[in-house]
Amino acid sequence: MWLALVGLALGSVVFALCVAALAGRVRRPAGALPGTPVLLGAALAAGLLAGHACVVLAVWWDAGPARLDAGVSAWFVEHRDPAVTPTMHVASTVGDSPPTTVLVLMVVVLLWWLRRPGAAIAAAVATLGSPLVSSGFKGFYDRPRPPMDEHLVTITGSSMPSGHAFNAVVVAGVLAVAVLPSLRRSVSRAVVVVVAVAATAAVGVSRIYLGAHWLTDVLAGWMLGGAWLAGCLTVVALLDRPAPGPTDPGPRRELVAA
Repeated sequence: MWLALVGLALGSVVFALCVAALAGRVRRPAGALPGTPVLLGAALAAGLLAGHACVVLAVWWDAGPARLDAGVSAWFVEHRDPAVTPTMHVASTVGDSPPTTVLVLMVVVLLWWLRRPGAAIAAAVATLGSPLVSSGFKGFYDRPRPPMDEHLVTITGSSMPSGHAFNAVVVAGVLAVAVLPSLRRSVSRAVVVVVAVAATAAVGVSRIYLGAHWLTDVLAGWMLGGAWLAGCLTVVALLDRPAPGPTDPGPRRELVAA
């Protein structure tokens, strides 16, 4: 689990440096505005990466949340309901399906049309890179799936992290990035956030219910997906900083929103 140890060390160091830099900007607010979003994004990505590493190490050492894996899976198997199972299949499919990818790519085009190239690039990179990143970490960890007799879906490959949970975070985050800036009312923004969180949670729960993953697989997928998305947004924000001097990017198109 050397990769998890590296991730924990790197994430912790970067998180600490970002927090220290943010604290320094609070004491000197005059120069805080340009770099604060980048520092916040980097701190979020680093913190989530460190959290992911902690979950992986807990599995390796059979400690913490890893001790809940067997009990949580057994509880879901015992409480399966024929009326609920189709819904869980739908939630699982939404978490990783071609239509979902097509939807996100349509959002990328919309962001570009709205003259938000940075958000469009981040959304495209995060979405298209999602399966590559999650598959790469699966190969490193090579964790066995739950027992075959608990599966309600056909699955292959390693178990950790959950690719569906990873992808759900990325897709929900991309859609939120596209929608939130166009909403003027706090209630509308709150509704979008709640729906995104609920959808992400539903995908993760469905994977445990269907016997495809352990609880810690889903936790690791959520954290790694969040770190990946935050990292993509942070890099684009860093590269997309305006050059010194007057610029006129032209009027930004806006969506009509509540």
